[in-house]
Amino acid sequence: EKYPDVTRRFYEATLKGWAYAFAHIPETAKLIRRKYNTQHKSLQALIYEGETLKKLALLPDVPFGKIDNVRLREIENSYRLLGFGQFKKNDFDDMIYSGNKADAERLVIERKWIVLMAMMLLFVIGLLILNWYLSLRENRLLQSSLERFELLIESTIEGILIFDEEGVCLRANSVAGTLFRYRQEAMRGVAVTALLCPESVEIVKRRMQVPNQEPYETKLRRRDGTCFTAIVRGRDMVWENQKIRVSTVIDISEMKALQKKLQSLNENLETKVAEQVEDIRQRDQMLLHQSKLASMGEMIGAIAHQWRQPLNALNINIQNLDDDYAEGLIDADFIDRFIAKNREIITYMSKTIDDFRNFFRIDKTKESFSIKEAIETTMALQHAQLLKRDITLSVEGEDIFVTGYRHEFLQVLLNLINKAVDQLHKKWVQNPKITIRLKEDALILEDNAGGIDPKIIDRIFEPYFTTKAQGEGTGLGLYIAKVIIEKNLGGRLEARNNIRGALFEITFPKEAIIYLKQRAAPALES
Repeated sequence: EKYPDVTRRFYEATLKGWAYAFAHIPETAKLIRRKYNTQHKSLQALIYEGETLKKLALLPDVPFGKIDNVRLREIENSYRLLGFGQFKKNDFDDMIYSGNKADAERLVIERKWIVLMAMMLLFVIGLLILNWYLSLRENRLLQSSLERFELLIESTIEGILIFDEEGVCLRANSVAGTLFRYRQEAMRGVAVTALLCPESVEIVKRRMQVPNQEPYETKLRRRDGTCFTAIVRGRDMVWENQKIRVSTVIDISEMKALQKKLQSLNENLETKVAEQVEDIRQRDQMLLHQSKLASMGEMIGAIAHQWRQPLNALNINIQNLDDDYAEGLIDADFIDRFIAKNREIITYMSKTIDDFRNFFRIDKTKESFSIKEAIETTMALQHAQLLKRDITLSVEGEDIFVTGYRHEFLQVLLNLINKAVDQLHKKWVQNPKITIRLKEDALILEDNAGGIDPKIIDRIFEPYFTTKAQGEGTGLGLYIAKVIIEKNLGGRLEARNNIRGALFEITFPKEAIIYLKQRAAPALES
């Protein structure tokens, strides 16, 4: 009543403002969202609130802006029910704009409109308060969710990056910052193309069009321009009404380097293995050759022993020719006997050479042979040496037929017999004896020389190990014997002591044994 004109103009301006707002709700909502959106509501939410207020304000059969005591009391009761406080004054006449008293009816209507607008304003304020409370609660929940989200992405070993629809990084975890050599906060705003090597740009762009992209391998670029190989996976999501792309990155550059190195090693492995095998084979052949040379030296000594007596006999026969001629004993019959006798001696010597040559012949293929026959051949070559040193060599048991390299087996027998002969002669054993016993799948050679020193028995099969003085032995005999039996024949050669002396046992593999000669074989003795 004190300022009727001001009140009337305010009232009219208020009605015009609300009328314009209700007529242009989308425009008003955009203005509020741009300048007054302290609660961060979406445009859709603001438009919805405007439409709701419009329905409440524009009632049928009621002029826009009309208000009276009855409607104010209804609004008051509604606010009381909502718990927004108590109104001490129940008469709202003073609050209703009346204007000029001369026009009482118009003032009453205007007053009622003012009260209605006031109540609508209170209602809007109430809605705003309620919305503020709900928004506050929502913000707290959102903040808690963001904190859990941050904890989650920071607890992984993968680099995690979140891009908007334009491919601009919105957020990245610390692992991603380390991978790309950015400070974590500096990752925001970086375009995805800045993180790609040139050859990967088109590939990654195509992959980012796939909503749920399975892991794939690509080249990524660090801030300093260097590239690294990574496994990348991407997935489209919606966050706060905005489409985003969540990408995970795992650096596999070290793994790729190891894989490349392993591939190179695998490519060269076969060649290196073949080279090593060939090297070992050549060394074994060299050792075998050295052993054969040593055995040849021993055999030449054995041949010398066996030739000494025949040569002496030939010499005596030739020397006696003069006396026989002087005594008139030489006639046709004498000449025939002389030739036959000396031819027999020469044939024996020639056979010794043949045995020597065959003994060291190199086997090319496996053959079936008799173990007893091999022993007899070796005994024949060693006969003179055994006879000279008065050593008895006997063979017991049934014959065994095996498949293998016969002449290599002869060399093994020769080495074992020579070792026994050396020990018997070295220790001046009374009644020296070597015994060879044949079992179903084994050959046992033993002597009575007292055995092998326990300190060295574990080393006797090592290459170049010898107890002889320098220049007297090569240390290869037993080593080559073990190689022949275990590698070439597939059997086993072992050494141990018994109560009489040393014992060497050759065990033949089952697949190499053809059959046992089922007969009681008499013992061979030399």
